[in-house]
Amino acid sequence: MYKIFIVVCSAIILIACGGGGGGDDDATTTSEPTTKGSVSGIITGSDTTTVLKDVTVKIAGKAVITGGDGAYDIKEINTGTKKIIASKAGYTNYSNDLVISDRQNTSHDILLNPVTVSSEMSCLGILNANASQGDGYYQIDADGSGSLAPFEVYCDMTTDGGGWTLFVNHADGIVNLVSTDTVTITENGFMQSDRWMMLRNGMTVGILISDENSNITNISADKLKASNCSTINDIDDLLTLQDPASPVDSTDRYIYHNENAGCDGVGRDYTIIKLMGDRTSNYLTHGAALFQGSSVKFDVWPYSDQFQSSNEQNQLFVFVK
Repeated sequence: MYKIFIVVCSAIILIACGGGGGGDDDATTTSEPTTKGSVSGIITGSDTTTVLKDVTVKIAGKAVITGGDGAYDIKEINTGTKKIIASKAGYTNYSNDLVISDRQNTSHDILLNPVTVSSEMSCLGILNANASQGDGYYQIDADGSGSLAPFEVYCDMTTDGGGWTLFVNHADGIVNLVSTDTVTITENGFMQSDRWMMLRNGMTVGILISDENSNITNISADKLKASNCSTINDIDDLLTLQDPASPVDSTDRYIYHNENAGCDGVGRDYTIIKLMGDRTSNYLTHGAALFQGSSVKFDVWPYSDQFQSSNEQNQLFVFVK
């Protein structure tokens, strides 16, 4: 009886102490709570004294709009490095990476510079007029004395001679194409059709394409206008690159398409600028991609894969000059 009593007690002790049962240990395991922090600050103009209201501030999927005091305060942000973006009509967009720490507030004041206003018709016109203030946002008048109102654009004034006007910011995995009032370097979007046509019709140099890794591709205006399948002049409205009436994987919706045999996009004998959403079946990995398999090549090709860029990039910024 004594031995039996000891065995029973030992079993009771094991159970009480939580030992001897892997299943019980698993059942009581809890995950670490998600750590969060916050960010706050004041947004001013370039004179550093004028506070700015109606500025949209975004970080980690959260957004606020500043009031009359120019202040913003965003809470419950997951910790880690996050990109903060501030935007206001008439001012250049602001973008920066912040480190959000657990249970701490990151103080981050932001200065926004006003858009440079110009009567020139393009970024190249601004550059040629010696009015460039460097890379950034400018207001241009694309049709001169015509009916199209002046509008804001992003100009690359340094790459490959400068004078490049951004008209597309697109990435893999985007379902629907969207036109935006201003195509920026911080948010995806396509230029509105009337503005795009004015810039396209005034193109003299060609298209420059940069990816998120700063790889640069370009192709001349002569090649863009002389394609045997679809040319840059065939696309008046950039949103028709996502034409819902076209069959999925249709080859007639490219801003540029040259092919050695036929125009069916089969056989790796095509050169294409591909800017599409889910009307292409592999948009998750090839929604924004470049291909050069035809006899007509890009003038500059920075990728190790000589046929396609998609294995080395996910986002494309497309400029015209």
